[in-house]
Amino acid sequence: MVSELWNTLLEYLRRTPYWSKIEPVALAAFLYVGVSVVAFQYLQWRYQVSLSLPLFLGSYLFKQVSVAFWALVLAYVVLTYGAGRSPRAAEPGTGERRVVSRPARLASRAAAVFIILAVALFAWQRLSPHSKVSSIRVVFAPSGEFLPAQSSAPEPATTQGQIPPPLDLRKAKEALVYILFELNRLQRTWHFEIDLTPFTKDLISGKAEQLCAEAEDPLLCFAEAYYAREHGKDPLSPPIVVITPDQLDPIAKRNWFWLHRGPVSVITTHDWEGYAAPSVYEYLTYTILLQGLLIHLDAHCGGIPPRPSEREGIIYGNAFEYHPRREGMKASILSGHLGPDDERLLLNCFGAEYMRAAAELLRLEWLRSNPVRANLRSVYGVDPLGNESRDGAYK
Repeated sequence: MVSELWNTLLEYLRRTPYWSKIEPVALAAFLYVGVSVVAFQYLQWRYQVSLSLPLFLGSYLFKQVSVAFWALVLAYVVLTYGAGRSPRAAEPGTGERRVVSRPARLASRAAAVFIILAVALFAWQRLSPHSKVSSIRVVFAPSGEFLPAQSSAPEPATTQGQIPPPLDLRKAKEALVYILFELNRLQRTWHFEIDLTPFTKDLISGKAEQLCAEAEDPLLCFAEAYYAREHGKDPLSPPIVVITPDQLDPIAKRNWFWLHRGPVSVITTHDWEGYAAPSVYEYLTYTILLQGLLIHLDAHCGGIPPRPSEREGIIYGNAFEYHPRREGMKASILSGHLGPDDERLLLNCFGAEYMRAAAELLRLEWLRSNPVRANLRSVYGVDPLGNESRDGAYK
């Protein structure tokens, strides 16, 4: 049916007097659509992703294909324009000038083609995603290490229902190391490395310690000072994520699950205590993944673009929305998905493979799978789904 309509339309256009003028344009448009369809199919086949049409039309690959195609069309036009014209009769005394002008025209056309292709290559490279991103180093801060002297350790938050015992981060660290190794095994776009040396004030200089002790977010300040010191020693030192059992705001006692700035993030388990589900392992895995994505975006793509319609208190469940409130954090972990804007951002910044890996890992289905759960239960005595009683017996 469609082919018959298309053939009828072509036959009608061929009978029109202006067909000779629009035929090249129609042919170029037809080829452009065909190349775009091939690119769309290739992207889905190569990286095993399912893209919506709007997402593909906003992707780096569609822009690259468009730049390359129209650059070649323009170069072809420059080279062939006027080539089919019949030469006019030579006038007396103009033959030598015409012989000289022909190489000049060829040289000017070659220069124009060179400029077109150079601009297209520059645009292609500018549109290319970042194929290499840094690893993320995870460190652990001992309990009470960075609490202000005048602050006592705050009590864990409570919720209705069964309340699990406070988390022993030293025990949880061993299981979390295994979970991070599973993350490294499941994808090749970036890796997490674990520093088992306790993150303490001894790693910070005295001057930085004094400045950070007076900061509004002291632990984040300490982490930034530590990263600056390590980066000064080795420019290839990776960004860091600090995990602490202490409250991030012990003075005002605000519920902050994490703090993030540039190449540094801090995650607390304190504000998750009292939640029976999702478990603290699901919470830590989700937040570590999310902080890794935020760190990469800050390093390579200028961070998350501002979204004017987004404000505190209104949540949609997207991974990169405003810092989630306590009431919405459970649902964010359980759903674990990227919104359309999030997918477009990761796709254009880091490519299709990175976007696919981020989307699959954030869903946490791999963490809830039977092999991973069996390893955590048998070796570490924990269940990532939190299905255990206070005495450690599984339900």
